[in-house]
Amino acid sequence: MLERRELKVPLSIFSICFLFAVCIVAAFANSCSATWMIQAQECTSLADENPNQAIRSCTAALNSGKLSTHDVAAVYSARGVAYINLKKSQMALEDLNQSISVEPHVEAFNSRGIAYDMLGDYAHALQDYDEAIRLEPGNAHSYNNRGLVYSEKGDEEKAIRDFDKAISLKPDYAEPLTNRAGTYLIYGEYDKAIQDWTTDLPLEHNSPAILHDRALAYNGKKEYSRALDDLTHAVDMMPNAAELYYARAATYFNLGKFDLAILDCRKAISLSPTDLYPVIWCYMMTARNGAGADVNALKLSLERRDTPWPTPVVRMFAGQMTPEELLKAAKLEGKSSVCEANFYIGEDAFIHNRPGDAKTLFQKAVSSGVLNSLEYFAARAELDRMMKIQAH
Repeated sequence: MLERRELKVPLSIFSICFLFAVCIVAAFANSCSATWMIQAQECTSLADENPNQAIRSCTAALNSGKLSTHDVAAVYSARGVAYINLKKSQMALEDLNQSISVEPHVEAFNSRGIAYDMLGDYAHALQDYDEAIRLEPGNAHSYNNRGLVYSEKGDEEKAIRDFDKAISLKPDYAEPLTNRAGTYLIYGEYDKAIQDWTTDLPLEHNSPAILHDRALAYNGKKEYSRALDDLTHAVDMMPNAAELYYARAATYFNLGKFDLAILDCRKAISLSPTDLYPVIWCYMMTARNGAGADVNALKLSLERRDTPWPTPVVRMFAGQMTPEELLKAAKLEGKSSVCEANFYIGEDAFIHNRPGDAKTLFQKAVSSGVLNSLEYFAARAELDRMMKIQAH
């Protein structure tokens, strides 16, 4: 349910807005339970719940040759949604193209927009959402989906405007509100994000996802105790979610409570052994807490997972990569990774008694403009601690 940086961001945060039902007309008056009818019904009803079964049923229904033109369009669209749920974006596009060519309809344009967005093709995604809105100006889901693309493109004004429109069209629709909050978080408008996550609308504010994201905003405001309250509540509700322990560990780090941070990091590692971020933070916090940092643990973690990022961070701490090489790798990944790299190299400098270098690197992390990342928050906390030490 909770996916790192996937506030995209929680980010978290796409929903398949698939609101149509397929009307299947019996080919024979006494064949209400005809196999092809059952397959078509399963196709449209299981696209979210059981996408693999939905794909099998959709394919069988299409192969039957007994569907009407309208139903063919609907079944292709449903199978496209199932492929989206399986993150098979290219296959989804093929089906949704077929659906639209047979009979253009709002749901297919919305779904195809999601597939294009997953592929990073924002221009075509926006075109599809524009067309969905043209066909049905009162469809809140189209505005919500278009707002997400604008947010990812860095156009906060248009994103907020679309989320506002979606909320006005459907006041009980929670997703545009959470997406608006997530957009505010990305741009460092923490108070507005917290307000949206604390509204009276039916957002299930006691859900771990909402509490996790609101805790990020409280970290942004340096209200670490409130962040801890939200995360502890979330952990109580969902004790096996590694992301919650990891976020709470980072919050303890901001408070300088390294011993408690280590406990949460170790718990996150036990729950999600292939996630390298808790391993990285556990190494840093152990070193900062005065104990000998375990380089062997870093090396062992590479046997569990080796990815373009954040593997280079592990290699840098393990002495297998230089800070310069780490920055080069980060630049290939994007702005957020550059922020992370500067923070982690700063921590490495601090651990090796080079506070001057560490300070410069923390400042670079803060100036990156990645206002919603744990590394950004932690770099600020480190600079605050340095200022207090200098003041004394």
